[in-house]
Amino acid sequence: MCKLTLNAIVTRALMDERFCEALLAGQTDQVLREFPLGEEERWVLERARAATLDGFVAQLHALMHQQQVPVPAVDMPMAAYQAVGAA
Repeated sequence: MCKLTLNAIVTRALMDERFCEALLAGQTDQVLREFPLGEEERWVLERARAATLDGFVAQLHALMHQQQVPVPAVDMPMAAYQAVGAA
């Protein structure tokens, strides 16, 4: 899985409010056309669901590491993640 591509998507979401809103709304087919996604990246992006970008990144991280994805009452802060997939 290309972590650089996933990082590029998250960076775009941080900079483009419309892109972020569409991504969080699950409109992955529409917003991810410009990115060269493999089957695994698409699988992860289609399954990550959250109300905020912070929560979305947390779910990406969990899915990438095949962890059980928690459904927190409050999304986790972005500060907990330096980059998607960072240790």
